[in-house]
Amino acid sequence: MPFKSNAGTAPHCNGIVCSVSSIFETTDSKIKAFHFKMNAAHYHHKKMSAVIDKAKADFIPSKKDEEILLPDELYFHMDGCLYELYAAFDMILQYLAIKHSLDIADRKIGWNDQFQKVLHNSSLSDFDSIEASTKQRWYYDLRAARIFIAHYDAPVSLVAFDDKRVIAVGFGIPGMRQNGDMLYILSECANGLNLLLEEIK
Repeated sequence: MPFKSNAGTAPHCNGIVCSVSSIFETTDSKIKAFHFKMNAAHYHHKKMSAVIDKAKADFIPSKKDEEILLPDELYFHMDGCLYELYAAFDMILQYLAIKHSLDIADRKIGWNDQFQKVLHNSSLSDFDSIEASTKQRWYYDLRAARIFIAHYDAPVSLVAFDDKRVIAVGFGIPGMRQNGDMLYILSECANGLNLLLEEIK
């Protein structure tokens, strides 16, 4: 599964008083945080799959022209999955900021002009890896969906079915593939993120 991760428990001090930076501001901590985010995304992905499976089971072919109602739970878990996947991408940028000791404030770390400039000047190979990933279909889908859920509520559902069953459930989100299975698209995003992390480590 693309979501598979080696994450352990959240970082802690073992009862010793220590600074926040000594726990969280290391490359190892960012890798652990990345896997933590991916595991959280996997949790929401599994919950989405269960809700969709139930919707498929409840589908009655004779009523296929009627609206197929999908429970709010599906959208809650979709929001959670997208949030955690995009947070995992941000964690890769955090990792690179520490790896290359980039001269940039934490609040400015993101795939923006300032971050791109300092990363390009520090490591052309890592810059090229991130830039290439942001031109892939999975990243366009992830970014479009993340922007949508940050500004709107549940998107329009796109349900594909034949005479016997529901085949796939997608969502009408501007900038995102309109004819794709949402579960598959999210798995593609997870796979792209895992490959990207391995490339820049």
